[in-house]
Amino acid sequence: MLSPDIVQDACLTHPFVGYGSSRAACSDYLEPSAFGKRIDEVPLPRAPEEANERYFGNAGAVRRFVSTEARAAGLADDRLDDAELAAGEVAANVFRHAADVARVRTWVANGSFVCDIDDTGHGIEDPFAGYAIAERLATTGRGLTIARRLADVVEIRTTPTGALVRMHFNRG
Repeated sequence: MLSPDIVQDACLTHPFVGYGSSRAACSDYLEPSAFGKRIDEVPLPRAPEEANERYFGNAGAVRRFVSTEARAAGLADDRLDDAELAAGEVAANVFRHAADVARVRTWVANGSFVCDIDDTGHGIEDPFAGYAIAERLATTGRGLTIARRLADVVEIRTTPTGALVRMHFNRG
């Protein structure tokens, strides 16, 4: 028997739930985009005080900083390029869509190298940003998709001051 908490959560993401040989409609069901936005309303934990923080005006400088920080944090050699490329793509989005300056913070938590990139733009409204693959001939729209494929976890939030993208790279 499932706990009531699990059934309640299932009702948010499934229009119907089965009970034995029958099923019932879920009155709390949310369309996927509404569910994604609801999750994104929960703020991410603050970066730790010991996080290394810098401000940058171009994606190349962000890539170099993240590569150096990831190496110092013990990220495996085969993952250094992943962190560098993902951070560069997210930073390029900042400079293209949001702001002239990006704040980058890095730290180690729970066996992962973590990298925050945030800006002072209008935020990211699409709860599924970076999940869809851009059209083959499109000249833009790949940055967050690349970041999602390279990082182990990517969390995106619109904050009162802009957008925050947090990427986690397992060190093991």
